[in-house]
Amino acid sequence: TKDLNLGFGARGEFNITDNISIVPKFTYYLGKSEGGASVKAWALDADAHYFFTTDGLNFYALAGLAYNSISVSTPSVTIPGFGTVGGGDVSDSKLGLNFAQSESLVPFAEIRYNTAFEAVLISAGVSFPLGK
Repeated sequence: TKDLNLGFGARGEFNITDNISIVPKFTYYLGKSEGGASVKAWALDADAHYFFTTDGLNFYALAGLAYNSISVSTPSVTIPGFGTVGGGDVSDSKLGLNFAQSESLVPFAEIRYNTAFEAVLISAGVSFPLGK
């Protein structure tokens, strides 16, 4: 999205039943700098997936919670006659919701809307089973 840079993360998927799984994930968004300020963000998600099959394709609907954190660092500026002003760090965290419907393949891709970041987040990767 225009406000967040590329992110990297890890996710796990734990099957509760044949049709339901719990998917925790962590994403760290690469820092972004603009006008001397730097922005960093991360998200911790806990989603539930409900799987269904249509015409041989596996799909899932998801719903979950997201805890998001963003921090901004601004440089100080020296102004002749006034001295040094500004500069510092500001951060905020919000709890939000995730919801979407996406194709579940290996590799996987999903598009979801995060209410706390007010952004559409696109995720893609390769999932592989650990254990059974």
